[in-house]
Amino acid sequence: MGMKLPSFVYKILNLGLRVGGIGIRFLLTFFIGKYFSFDFLGEYSLVNTTVTLSLLFIGVDFYVYATRELLARKYENQFTIVVNQGLFILCSYLLLLPVLSLVFYFDVLPVHLIALFYGVVILEHLGMELYRFFINIEKSLFANLLLFIRSASWVVVLCLTWWLNNIKNPSIDIILVHWLVGALVSNIIGFGYLLYYYKGSYTNVIINFSWIKAGVLVSVKLLFATVAQKVIEFSDRYMIDHYLGKKELGVYSFYFQISNLINVVVYTLVIMMLYPKLYKAIFSEDANLIESIKRRMLRDALFICLIFTIIEVFSIGFLTNILGKPEVMEYKNILYLLLGTTFIFNTYLIYKSSLQAYKLDNVVLSSSILGAIFNFVFNFVYIGRLGLYAPAISTIISYLLMTVILITYERKQV
Repeated sequence: MGMKLPSFVYKILNLGLRVGGIGIRFLLTFFIGKYFSFDFLGEYSLVNTTVTLSLLFIGVDFYVYATRELLARKYENQFTIVVNQGLFILCSYLLLLPVLSLVFYFDVLPVHLIALFYGVVILEHLGMELYRFFINIEKSLFANLLLFIRSASWVVVLCLTWWLNNIKNPSIDIILVHWLVGALVSNIIGFGYLLYYYKGSYTNVIINFSWIKAGVLVSVKLLFATVAQKVIEFSDRYMIDHYLGKKELGVYSFYFQISNLINVVVYTLVIMMLYPKLYKAIFSEDANLIESIKRRMLRDALFICLIFTIIEVFSIGFLTNILGKPEVMEYKNILYLLLGTTFIFNTYLIYKSSLQAYKLDNVVLSSSILGAIFNFVFNFVYIGRLGLYAPAISTIISYLLMTVILITYERKQV
């Protein structure tokens, strides 16, 4: 299908779209922090975190099950998987979207955002599933183009609108409106190409409720593992908001986004490119190829972490000086802890992907629950004493614990 790009060009374009997207998204954080307030940045971070956790809740991690099934089938049988996954998503929306109203009942978010919130959650979830689908069929460049439209294009329009109109008092509403439009455009393009890709497979579709039921049983287990991981990743935001305040939440979110750039680069250049190949090698039981792919993933991931850590350490002073906010400069050491986390987190992701391909979901679940319990207890006890250092320290230790468990099990059992 079309001209095949050289490998290095493909990687550069993928990296440009992915890093450009995350960089533009960071522009929103930077813009709010510099021209508005860290209190408003804290509000935006709370909305963003709530949307992220809502996506996890309504998706029930069914995509992991669907990914394994999709990659194990030939092209002509794949559209059945896609359609049955779509049927599951529809049922999930009918059952679980009403539960999200609790976010407004407990005043996590103001009630006037309810329509925009639901619109963003639905479109973001569909966009996320499209992104995963195109990654699975090894069309990562198109996947990253969709992600760029969905996550970054609207940020440029929004920031230009604020700047040209000299806005002094922004609202969360206008952010959600732009976000919703960006996600809608991305999804229209994505679904159009999906239907084109399977244009000869429409008559091969078989609705299989038994397959969906089996997937739900597997996905619930996977969901608990992912929820536990997200507790580590996001629960600290709510605790910071509760115990320290929105200004501190804004500061922590600022440094988290800077360090998270490394995770994005690793995912784009390493995990995204190689995990479909790892799955296929495991399904074909090619032991030499499996080890070769895993070694390459670990080597490349840790090298990227090292290079970008050095870059960020030397550039953070310049960035905070441009921002000109004393509260940000005060907590500069938070970044160093979060940078240390990137090495451990990406090692964890590689071993997690491997064990999930082997369908060893119980091991992933056990390690995630232990990590989440430690993380929650540590933050609960120490955020009041250590401030913003507590969530950074707890994240490092949690992922280290989880990674050691996965590595130990894989070396003994696989």
